[in-house]
Amino acid sequence: MIHGENGILVPPGEPEALADGIQHLVDAPHTWEAMGKRGREVVTAKYELTQLNRKFERMCLQLTARACL
Repeated sequence: MIHGENGILVPPGEPEALADGIQHLVDAPHTWEAMGKRGREVVTAKYELTQLNRKFERMCLQLTARACL
């Protein structure tokens, strides 16, 4: 996640910072809509089914190769 690009990051254990971040988004709906869209684009690109299948296939091939040694 990139702060201000596709979400808002706040320090752990700081509920006031979280409340401020939420309030910022409530006050600016265009901001949270844009962040949501960019966040979805990041997740879609990173976790697209085709890419996950390729990673899984590589992992299976590596495990199979090790088992044959």
